[in-house]
Amino acid sequence: MVMGDYLAQAKDMRKSGKQYDVSRAASFAAFDSCYRLFQHNIIPFIIKLGQGNVFASAFSMVGIGKESIAFFAAMERTFLYQFILIPFVYYPVFFTFTGFMQGLNARESLDRAKVTFLPCWKRNLIFWIP
Repeated sequence: MVMGDYLAQAKDMRKSGKQYDVSRAASFAAFDSCYRLFQHNIIPFIIKLGQGNVFASAFSMVGIGKESIAFFAAMERTFLYQFILIPFVYYPVFFTFTGFMQGLNARESLDRAKVTFLPCWKRNLIFWIP
């Protein structure tokens, strides 16, 4: 995550002449470390929930059956993660945590989230849902 942030900051630094924001990079690295612990514990739960049965049942109405259960399981897990966990857990915690670490107050963190949430989530969905 630090390298990705460096590349993003480098682009901004060329345009604006700003210096590398170490507190931003540190906040992203710290968040990523903490989130990995959460992710390590939540993934087994998502696997239990996303067995493919819900999507298989829905798609059986159009003639796609249980033979695709592994595919439906992957779809359900992706759906749970990208449409529930990411917008309702990941991003709120991300903006709160990184805002706090960067010295932003609650209003500034909320304003940053309002501006960047949808573009970030859109990029995330484009990456995970081709």
